[in-house]
Amino acid sequence: GEFSTPVLPDLRSGTQLPMPAELLEGVIDFLKTEAAPKLDAHAAFLAKVAANSLSIAQRELLVGHELAQQEQQRLEILLGEKGSLDELRRKLCEKLQSGANIDDKALQEHLRQTVAGQCSIDQPGYSALQS
Repeated sequence: GEFSTPVLPDLRSGTQLPMPAELLEGVIDFLKTEAAPKLDAHAAFLAKVAANSLSIAQRELLVGHELAQQEQQRLEILLGEKGSLDELRRKLCEKLQSGANIDDKALQEHLRQTVAGQCSIDQPGYSALQS
């Protein structure tokens, strides 16, 4: 059968207190402002890396599902068929490998939006996202 991505709850709202996003934010803040300054240089660096990793995971949980749905919708339009996100990605790769027109404006826009979405999770301060 076809795999479908489960609908995830909004981590910023609901009846659970504190909200999962708030819990992550608390740990991130603790690592950066409380733990890192009290550790030796190497351990402080690792604490900051851990905080940044948690920030990426937090953004993935908050917006990753929505970005995946948008990518799937774009691929369905671009390829003219339905399927899971993984299937559609595979079909796009096959088209590209078999000589699809890379100058196609719809393809370029899809790739740009997909990369921008992933950068918004991995590197939200990346300057190219601001334009």
